[in-house]
Amino acid sequence: MACCGGLVGAAALAAGRWMPRRGEPAPGRGVGPAETAPDRSAGPSPAERADLVAAGAAAVLAVTAVLSVPVAIAGLLPARWPLAAWSGPARYGLPVWPDARAAAVVLALTALACSLVPARLRFREAARATGLVAVALAGALLPAAAHLNGWAALGAPTATALVLFAAGAMLSDGVLAGVAAAAGVVLAASVALRSLSTPGMTIAELAVLTIGWCAAAARARHLMAAALSTAGALAAVTGLAWAIPLASGWPARYAAFAALGVAVAAVGAATWLRTKLPVHSVVLDLGACSIALLSAALTAGKQEEFALLAVAAALAASVTAWLRTGARRELALVAAAGAVLGALATQSRALARALLAPGRMIAQPWRGHMLAYVGDGRTPGLAFAVVILAVCLAALATAAGAWRGQGRASLDAVALALPVAAAPAGAVAASGPNGGLGYWLTVAGLLALTLTLTAWAVLGQSTAPAGAGLVAAALTLAWALAAPVPTLVVLGCLTVAYPLAAWRSRVPVIGVAAVCLAVLAGAGLAECSVLAAHGAAWQAGLAVLGVAAAAQVAAARLARESGPHVGQAGLPAAHAGPRRGAAGAIPFALAVECAGWLVTVIGVGQSLARPQTAGLALAVTGLICLGVAARPDRRPAIWAALALLDVASCCWLGAAGVRAVEPYTVPAAVLGLVFGWTRCRREPAPRSWLALGPGLALLLLPSLVAAWPSPDWIRPTLLGVAAVGIALAGARAGMQAPLVTGIAVVVLDAGRALEPVFGVLVHALPSWIPIAVLGAVMLWAGATYEARLRNLRAIVGSLAAMS
Repeated sequence: MACCGGLVGAAALAAGRWMPRRGEPAPGRGVGPAETAPDRSAGPSPAERADLVAAGAAAVLAVTAVLSVPVAIAGLLPARWPLAAWSGPARYGLPVWPDARAAAVVLALTALACSLVPARLRFREAARATGLVAVALAGALLPAAAHLNGWAALGAPTATALVLFAAGAMLSDGVLAGVAAAAGVVLAASVALRSLSTPGMTIAELAVLTIGWCAAAARARHLMAAALSTAGALAAVTGLAWAIPLASGWPARYAAFAALGVAVAAVGAATWLRTKLPVHSVVLDLGACSIALLSAALTAGKQEEFALLAVAAALAASVTAWLRTGARRELALVAAAGAVLGALATQSRALARALLAPGRMIAQPWRGHMLAYVGDGRTPGLAFAVVILAVCLAALATAAGAWRGQGRASLDAVALALPVAAAPAGAVAASGPNGGLGYWLTVAGLLALTLTLTAWAVLGQSTAPAGAGLVAAALTLAWALAAPVPTLVVLGCLTVAYPLAAWRSRVPVIGVAAVCLAVLAGAGLAECSVLAAHGAAWQAGLAVLGVAAAAQVAAARLARESGPHVGQAGLPAAHAGPRRGAAGAIPFALAVECAGWLVTVIGVGQSLARPQTAGLALAVTGLICLGVAARPDRRPAIWAALALLDVASCCWLGAAGVRAVEPYTVPAAVLGLVFGWTRCRREPAPRSWLALGPGLALLLLPSLVAAWPSPDWIRPTLLGVAAVGIALAGARAGMQAPLVTGIAVVVLDAGRALEPVFGVLVHALPSWIPIAVLGAVMLWAGATYEARLRNLRAIVGSLAAMS
């Protein structure tokens, strides 16, 4: 039935195409005057009858074709699919109706009929597209229809797929070209599944499809055809990259690297074709991403293989970013960052242990370098993790340059990456077979890296190497804290290197940071030297104060020689190289001074364990402040110096067991009064209570409190004399605070001293005498009320007029 319907349909369509219609001349015959108008009374013409017969035959053919489509779709896959690859030939016996042979013939005749549709019909393009699909389905059914297996089952479908590839590349109509390319892709996928019988068939089939798709992609003229052909060629090449290693006996996780190589080659081709063939370039980029993700998924169970795959992808993406622009560069950078994160995530445990290895050295200095903590027994795979980290950092450095569009950004990224890579690398060296030698090599390497980065920062124009050098210095010092000798060596080198860096620095910020670090390194060297000689903590603190004093002397000299503009490291302008303007002056003197004060605080803090050592440290600090106060612009430091010396004397008095309050309070009160008196001489002068009140309270009140319960007469007498003198001085100077404070203390002191005598006197006299005296006083006050009121107002006015 299928064959008959197909033949009838084809004949009818041919008749409808070649027979003349009513009102049309027959082929080779002219048109006469009498034939210009059609004759409707004669009934249907032969052409119209042929059209009716063709329509019926086409309907029969369409029904049989529709019945054959499920059979053809089932024939696209082997009967035992999915089956294990390379497990032998597959069977294609399909127990369906109609039979595969009849379905193949019907589809072939359908394709022929669709190709013969007349051009005057509006559905001609749709028919031609249907014919292309029918060709693909017929080619897919041919092995099942002929009961072919092995190599014979691949020939006809492969040839059909190649024909469809060629049609998609050569057709001028974009829709037909896209349909042909899509049909060829489906048929090629079916043939590729059939080729999974043996490794040889798979490799050969994929090679043929690769050639065909590459040729079609090169000749494609329309968007859909170009995209499908390019995608098919990339898929076929990827299949080859998988099949060849697997056929050679390699594990699948190793074959993933071959597939990644195809992805990298695809990215390179996309970069090369981005202007000539943009459609091919986009498809290659998308396909490369898909291949990379597939390869990563197949190696996800193995950390080492996944890490290697990820770093390779990161390097490829970062290098590609240099060759891209716009959004595609940003996508490449994102891909590189994602690959780096994936690679580092697999090695995070080993790297974290290595980076935290110096932590125990910092917590427990000079007790060994903790080789057991970073050894292979505790951190397996550390060497591999370091290699992965180094490659990832290289990829990030390359990506940074691509992101900023300049090589300097890559150099800055390299500078920042070096300390990060050096820390775990040092752990690997320290955990080697010769642990002690490895530890010394680690410290030497980190120190060399620190000095190199410092020199790079000094000679360059970027602050990135300076930051990296600071991180490297911290790591070096942390590793050196394992023993006294490396600690002293590292601090000595830094103490020499940082002043030289400040001298030769071209960037103001780096120069200022260098002088500060020089002071800190010198203080650390002084302290560690004392501790290494088995000195006490307070002795180390005094050594640090010595460095602080030297720093203040250096700051004074820098400020004197540089004037308003500071040359390189404070050298005179004649020797400092190019003179900087006011906007670019480097405040070396201020930086050294601030670092010196910081070191001073550290030194004093180490000496506060006992009163004697605290007094000594505070006295030395006071002397340093006195020296600083010798500078014209640092005169106010004298008050801090006097205060520190007073606190130091208090510490010594406490250590000596002095219990009287006056040795503690009188010097401080005198200092406060002198300070307040100098403030009062300025304009505008502050109130006397603000300037002199604290000093007076410190001078008189502690002694008054101490004298109150004491039966001794010396302290109250001296306190009264001092209070009277203060009150007289306040009255003469016109100040409220000394006058009121002195009178109040005199009254309280005298009242406390006369209270026993007054009590005895009251009890000894008759009881009416106090009442009489009180009455007399009240009579006198009443009689002279107005005069006393004027006296009181005068006293209040005089007090109010005082400062």
